[in-house]
Amino acid sequence: MKIVLIASLAIIYAAAASPIDSVVPEETLLMDDQDDYDVHTEAQQQINELMQSGKSDADCRKLAKSTADDVKKSVGEQQQALQKMGRGDQCNTEGSTLITAAEKRKSTAESDLKSKKTAHTTAKSKKFNFGDFSYNTLTEGQCGTFFNSAVWKSAKASVEAAKTAVNKVEGELSEATKNLVETKLTAVKMVEKCKCKVAKLHAKTVTDLNNAVLAANTKAWKLAAHLVCVLDHKTTNQCTVPTLPTVKAVKLDAGVAGACAAVEARMAPPGETFPGLSCGGVSGKKFSLKKVPYTGKISPSKFNVCNVGGWRPLCDYNGAKTKDCIWPNQCTIHWHNWAMPRKMKMNNNHQLFYTCAARTDGGDGAACTGTANQGSWATSIAKPGKPAGYDMSVLCIKYD
Repeated sequence: MKIVLIASLAIIYAAAASPIDSVVPEETLLMDDQDDYDVHTEAQQQINELMQSGKSDADCRKLAKSTADDVKKSVGEQQQALQKMGRGDQCNTEGSTLITAAEKRKSTAESDLKSKKTAHTTAKSKKFNFGDFSYNTLTEGQCGTFFNSAVWKSAKASVEAAKTAVNKVEGELSEATKNLVETKLTAVKMVEKCKCKVAKLHAKTVTDLNNAVLAANTKAWKLAAHLVCVLDHKTTNQCTVPTLPTVKAVKLDAGVAGACAAVEARMAPPGETFPGLSCGGVSGKKFSLKKVPYTGKISPSKFNVCNVGGWRPLCDYNGAKTKDCIWPNQCTIHWHNWAMPRKMKMNNNHQLFYTCAARTDGGDGAACTGTANQGSWATSIAKPGKPAGYDMSVLCIKYD
């Protein structure tokens, strides 16, 4: 970062001028901003020294402009550095090598299947000779002589082997096709993740650069303005300092702006989702619930699975004594006694049986539903064949 040096204003020019009156007007002493007052005083002192050394008004204005120009140049250099950074277009090829490999695997399987099917057809249509037979070696209506012959068994084995080869390659093609779909989805995620990093890096870089600009150039920028104000016989309160130039965010590649939101949206706890819910009819804020099965005994740590992608544990009620959970607005307390599911007209939904909401004032950190209209502390609710508080599901919530 280039730091503008105030000492440059001390350069001596061979021109005559009379010093500016160094008396500070009384009204400037009443100002609130001590920093501006100090800068104005420094500007006045430098103008006096410069003029006493023989500089003209024009020379001083030239120096003030040069100081401001140096600040603009410094900021411009930082702007250029930002513009040279990758803007996200480099992310568009993320996962492309994986897709190419997956496409090749699928293409190879397709070609192999075509070849194997041709071999199967050829094996079935291949002609063979049973050989010569005499009348007394054959019995009408009995074909065992033919189907037990070595030539038939050989032909049959060839056809069956060809069919087995077809079945094998069909399985490989099915797997390759599935793999290609999954690989393309992985590549999309890779592109989004890359672009999210670009968005975050650019935002941080702009902030860091502007913090550096502010630290290195604020005084020089203010001094340049106050030098002109002193020359114009303006007081501190009359002096307007232009806005300090800053580094501006550059236009990023398509998809970068929403990449982080897309990445977050893909992140969610595992389990069944119940979207578009509300406790207040059309006026209630919409939210989704996610039912996440757990194994073992319930505990507060079981709800940590919810803390991903904007999801949070569902509170058992609006005073559940835990800052980490969310209770949706307009919902009737509690979850465990079916008041909230009833409000959502889901109290008879068997999918919500044995589900737990978070609270930290008892019950091993949760209160749970049983079957319809039954519920209590997790330590009192048991699934059939299980101890109380074991192997149920925790509930996560996220506003839509």
